[in-house]
Amino acid sequence: MSAEIGVLFVHGIGSQVKGETLVSFGEPIYKVLRRFGTAREGSDRPSDQPPSEHDQEAHLLEASLDPLPAEAERMAAPPHVRLSLPSGNADEPAVQWIMAECHWATSFPPPPSQAVTLWIMRFLPWLCFAFFARRLRIAVTFASAWMREPHRYRAIFVAWYLLKALFCFVAVAFMCPAAFVLELALVALLIVDFLPIEAVQNVVKRINLAISAILGDCFIFASSDFRQQAVASKLSRDLSWLEENCNRIVIVAHSQGAAVTYLALRQYGRRKVNLFISFGAGILKLFQLSRPEHRDTILLVAFVAFFLALTEIYVFAAVTGLSRTPIPIWSAMLMIPLMIIGILLGISLTSEEGAQEIEARTSEFKEQGLHWVDFYAALDPVPNGPLLLPTPEDLNSSRGPESIQLCNQLSILADHTSYMTNRDEFLPMVVEAIGRYSGTNVRLPKRDYFDICWASAFRRIRITIEKTDQTILLVALFAYLFERRTFEALGTWLVGLTQVACGYAEGTAGCWQHSATITGLAALIAIYLILRMTVQALHWAGASLSRSVTQLFIFLFAAISHSVTCVTLSFAVLLYHAPFSWVVWLYKFVGERELSVEAFQGIYLGLAVGLIVTAFDGTRAYFERVNN
Repeated sequence: MSAEIGVLFVHGIGSQVKGETLVSFGEPIYKVLRRFGTAREGSDRPSDQPPSEHDQEAHLLEASLDPLPAEAERMAAPPHVRLSLPSGNADEPAVQWIMAECHWATSFPPPPSQAVTLWIMRFLPWLCFAFFARRLRIAVTFASAWMREPHRYRAIFVAWYLLKALFCFVAVAFMCPAAFVLELALVALLIVDFLPIEAVQNVVKRINLAISAILGDCFIFASSDFRQQAVASKLSRDLSWLEENCNRIVIVAHSQGAAVTYLALRQYGRRKVNLFISFGAGILKLFQLSRPEHRDTILLVAFVAFFLALTEIYVFAAVTGLSRTPIPIWSAMLMIPLMIIGILLGISLTSEEGAQEIEARTSEFKEQGLHWVDFYAALDPVPNGPLLLPTPEDLNSSRGPESIQLCNQLSILADHTSYMTNRDEFLPMVVEAIGRYSGTNVRLPKRDYFDICWASAFRRIRITIEKTDQTILLVALFAYLFERRTFEALGTWLVGLTQVACGYAEGTAGCWQHSATITGLAALIAIYLILRMTVQALHWAGASLSRSVTQLFIFLFAAISHSVTCVTLSFAVLLYHAPFSWVVWLYKFVGERELSVEAFQGIYLGLAVGLIVTAFDGTRAYFERVNN
């Protein structure tokens, strides 16, 4: 029986095994299909009875995660599952879908690790510059757009986006020395690889393999036409198998898998593909790296970055006096205009994106009946914003694919790999896009614009609350770690306590052999982990109750978690500063006698700051809704 819809998942860079992408991508979407009301109410099928074709519950019919090599060669069948979903019409039989994966990680031999390292050294400064420069242009664009809006909060949003632009400009200055240090580390890695020491070579080999596993595929796409074509051909073969077994096809591609899909669609045509969903797509960046006309620009950006790094190191040494020979301050001040000129030059060199081809191809896809939806997380460095830069007149970039911003984890490190854990935005939107553009007859959920905007704002506030508490706890931990007397005193007390306990239990006082410093440090880290898990439990409880009861619970539990973290930080402040004079006056005014002035400040000042942070969360939630 031919399935109505075939969904093909295409993985990104990495060393995935066969069937892994199907499980990690397909299972979350299948759970959303079941949770969002695809099962008919009042179904009376017994649990031990196998489903029939007229059964109106979502269920799996077949799963083949790792086809046998002989079978794969004979049938060209990729890992796939067949599922049954209820039809939109209760009188019609259930609809079948096929979910399959395109596993292209083994379509080519791995590249030499040294070649990958040299390639990274060449493009690293350009990648760092392009990241902040593009975010600066996006912030300026949104500030310009809000200046034209006759809104009562216009000044607040304009100031917010200009502040983002200023942060990106300053971040470029701090990025250049960091890129310089990373380049030196890569050079050292190449040099150490030639040492005739087996242990050293084994360590270097492991590091090179890790780098190749992460960025080797990018190197292949940017430098090898043969390997690039091998990947596109693999996707074409999997599409051919789906065409034989499905009426219409949806492609869901992540990261570099989106570039693979784009290349295959451009080369082999749309065929039965009705919908192309990309998320965390690195299409534009990979094409920029592979174009010969960009090579001179990339080298020039590297030169500008190294010049800025050396200039900033010189200015820093002059201002702080770290240089062995005194450096005149006036010479350092003369370098500051050069730094500003260098930053502006680097930003201008990375402003040319060459997205005209993607814009033209998107129009061609639309004419052929293929709709393209692109998702990108707020801090995902791979797409680094929408595929096509918005303009003040067109913030949604309607010239290209339908671009939708998400809030995954608000982390540069985690956003690219956490799309499938975003149950508030990404997964429901993928299911809705399939229902809207694939032509399926399955009864899928439909939310109005207000519900979508509120879900996005709710997730952004929830993630912001979690990140705020994690940051406060981390700052408090480092504050305690840098004050050695604190954890040494804690360790001395614990060592004495354990010696007494050992004496009672075993009749000897020598069962604990660690020093007070080690004991205190371990206890401090244990306290941090306990507080971190407590705060995480509060966040989970607030999010769960907010989904099932009312959204106000998220702010109630946020007030509790903020209070815990701020009280911890308030006591850490006392290690470096005596109680504030106004706190001492307030302590005397209220006539507190049960607590010391230090405990009074640690508890009540922490609680007050926690409530202020919670009020800020509520204010931000309001403006998030206004912005949406």
